Amino acid sequence: VAERDWDNLNDMDKAKARVEAIFEFMEKTGIEYFCFHDIDIAPEGENLKESNENLDEIVSLIKQKMDETGKKLLWNTTNNFTHQRFVHGAATSSNADVFAYAAAKVKKSLEIAKTLGAENFVFWGGRE
Repeated sequence: VAERDWDNLNDMDKAKARVEAIFEFMEKTGIEYFCFHDIDIAPEGENLKESNENLDEIVSLIKQKMDETGKKLLWNTTNNFTHQRFVHGAATSSNADVFAYAAAKVKKSLEIAKTLGAENFVFWGGRE
């Protein structure tokens, strides 16, 4: 079994390494724009607060890399469909806690879009 440099990294360090790698890749290939779902850039935490803290840390690094390279965010969106809590929908869930969790995730993603100067935001239905 091959061992890679990233095998011993924790989830947040892996997320930071991915940010470094994608910006290096975009620089080398001349790609101007990028897009992402919230859980693509930072690991989900044990709760919403921890997930948002993870996002804040990674968004700060992304903003720094954008400022350094001139790369731009075309759009971002919220993944409200892969976690089992959304098995019966997110915005259409009959469970008020699930609906509130999904709405809070969308709010956070909109804040990220504003912070990073996104040109668009995608309201992705997923399981709706």
